[in-house]
Amino acid sequence: MTTRIDTTSTGTPQSTGSPQSPQTVRHSVYYREGGDLFILISHIIFRLHSADFPRTFFEAFNNGLPLGPTIDTWPGVGGCSEFKKAIIIPLTDATPEQFAKIAWVLHNPLYDDWSAATLEDWFDIVRLADKWGFTNIKTMALRRIHPRAQGEIPDLLERLCKYEFYKLPNDIIQELYIELCTRDEGLSDDEFDRLDSLPRGKMGRQVQRGREACYKARAENGGRELVDSRKKAIIVGALGLASRQPSTASVGTSISALSSSPSILTSLILSRRLPTDLFHCLQLEQLNYYDQHLPHGKRNAKWETLM
Repeated sequence: MTTRIDTTSTGTPQSTGSPQSPQTVRHSVYYREGGDLFILISHIIFRLHSADFPRTFFEAFNNGLPLGPTIDTWPGVGGCSEFKKAIIIPLTDATPEQFAKIAWVLHNPLYDDWSAATLEDWFDIVRLADKWGFTNIKTMALRRIHPRAQGEIPDLLERLCKYEFYKLPNDIIQELYIELCTRDEGLSDDEFDRLDSLPRGKMGRQVQRGREACYKARAENGGRELVDSRKKAIIVGALGLASRQPSTASVGTSISALSSSPSILTSLILSRRLPTDLFHCLQLEQLNYYDQHLPHGKRNAKWETLM
């Protein structure tokens, strides 16, 4: 029988005298004696260890001010200040049940056995880990989300919308957009509307542009399938997915300047020593240069050397 994460919030009501929460209940699992960090969500009080939390978590609740010089001056921390100093997390950020999932990761009694978490649990965990700077927890959650989601959410668009809502890394999301732009069937009206409602912006029209760009490139390639790298460069450019990527200042100049220097672009691409997303930005610039300056046959031959 599968064991679920224990997010039970029942406990003994404690009189707090607080105007926000006259009746507060200690979480039955994650009110841990000896903990020095108090967190209040709705009427549930958590007591955990501040050492398990990243500095970014405390910064999020310090009203935009720098943290004090010692941890006992940080939000929520204090050995005897259970209710007066507790960090208050609004329900719009996390429910007690959702926060308990982060606490479960920090205090999993089975150590390396994470089978109690459902896919939905991992989505909650990755959202909060990203929000508060739990870098290692976010990385672990991502390793468990992507393989499971492919099996448990078979509908491509539903999976894409889920990834966008929970702000999964761009390279993972790009894979789904590429699949959507290269599948045989076009977008239905419902799919178009769902893409337009994504937080990223109106993506229905962008996906349609990506599909048209791929179709045109394939036609120019004599109807032959495009290699994956070229396909990705075309779609990333058409959808504007590269806009979040790092500046090319890290390689000494800008992409706009490099676009007029095809030999430099080629050497950078062939070096394969660039971040993945910057690599594809440069590939896109090289493709644009070839489209403008080379006849069809030579352009395809040049692309083959870059794959």
